[in-house]
Amino acid sequence: MLLDLLYFVAPASFAQQRILLDEQIRFSSKDKLIYTIPIFYRISSSQGTISINRLYRALKEVVGKHTILRTALGFDVHGVPIQTVSDMSELSDDQNAFGFTIVKSKDEIEEKIEDSNVFNLRKGRVLHFYVASMSQSPDTLRDGDVVAFILH
Repeated sequence: MLLDLLYFVAPASFAQQRILLDEQIRFSSKDKLIYTIPIFYRISSSQGTISINRLYRALKEVVGKHTILRTALGFDVHGVPIQTVSDMSELSDDQNAFGFTIVKSKDEIEEKIEDSNVFNLRKGRVLHFYVASMSQSPDTLRDGDVVAFILH
């Protein structure tokens, strides 16, 4: 079944091999954050609100278009590092190629960034989104809310 979800297999680049091996051998789980890039955006909207559902769908389209955002690293049967790309059309919601978490504050995002378990190089989860919404509505971002993109 896993082979049905993959549509591209190639040798891993030297940089990919180094990251994969560093995470397995040299770094403890706390030190895995060395390869993460957090990017924070504060919502500035004088026109009203932004739909979280629409934001999620837009991000899903971006991940679907750019294969690097769903590239998994692993080893073939001979122990050679390889990269595989998951086909977005084959992934169900529980096998999502990226994480998307709604929290209540920017401080909560910063706490969750420390949790390196949101990334999984072997499954191609190299991206996680956090939305800090203070709105009473579960699907609304308003002026001052925060969106964070955490890239591995």
